[in-house]
Amino acid sequence: MFSPQNIIANKKFRLDLLHHFTLKFVLTIFLLILGVTTLNLPVNAQSSVTGGFEGRVLEDGVPLAGVLVQFKNRSNGFQTAKRTDANGFFRETTLQPGVYTIRVVQDGTERYSKDQELYATRSNSIVPVPINLQKAIIATSPTPQPSPTDTTTSNLNLVKQTDSDIEAGGNLNPRRDAAFNERLVRTLPLGGRTLTRTFDELALLALGVAPAPQAIGNSVGPGVGGGVGTSGQFSINGLRSRANNFLVDGSDNNDEDIGVRRQGFFALVPQPIESIQEFQIITLLAPAEFGRNLGGQINAISKSGGNSFHGT
Repeated sequence: MFSPQNIIANKKFRLDLLHHFTLKFVLTIFLLILGVTTLNLPVNAQSSVTGGFEGRVLEDGVPLAGVLVQFKNRSNGFQTAKRTDANGFFRETTLQPGVYTIRVVQDGTERYSKDQELYATRSNSIVPVPINLQKAIIATSPTPQPSPTDTTTSNLNLVKQTDSDIEAGGNLNPRRDAAFNERLVRTLPLGGRTLTRTFDELALLALGVAPAPQAIGNSVGPGVGGGVGTSGQFSINGLRSRANNFLVDGSDNNDEDIGVRRQGFFALVPQPIESIQEFQIITLLAPAEFGRNLGGQINAISKSGGNSFHGT
């Protein structure tokens, strides 16, 4: 028989049990939030959609500490800046790909300015920007006439950079890849094979990439044109043409049923070329951040917009 005392005791036990689990749940959530907020250390992350600059500011071979190095995206006007350390080094990461104006400002005076193309972690590295300043030469009377070989400006002599300076050390990397910026994506001729202008054909300009075999009959899947679809977009280093990994902004863009690139973000239509900021392909020795297949790693970075109106 259930007496009133037993019923009250049973309800009290269940309430105590509920309070115990509620307190335990709240404590667990609190510790989880505390751990995320206190143990999450700030890091400068690199990804397959961002890049960065690093370099050293020298004046007559002497490193300049505390000099302001500014970076401005010419497309959207985004600006950021870093100060050099005691050894004259600077490093700025997680920047969108594009053309940047790099300025060196010392005591409020601009001492250096250069436009530099930035790819999204090309070969998963930072674009080195060596900057060598020279002190101004104070002219005395009589004023010397500049000779054709004199490189001195009115206040500053800037050492001209060459492509070999920017790409210094690049040949030491055994990785094989290619990157096409917005200008190349827009101006290179496409559509010669598939009769449809798709940025996939840019991959055929990279080393080790060959056209995919033609499909048999009408079994071409959701692809565009002959040889695309169930046959794959292209073959890399002799591997199967369906052994590639396709990404959009670093996210998976593979057709799981067929093993080829999805033809759009959410629909089976070709992704427009005008939406591509950069097209990347790694054909050999991809870094650990990539995976899934042993073939090529293909990443299409979409445009994020700018200050000028344009369209098609």
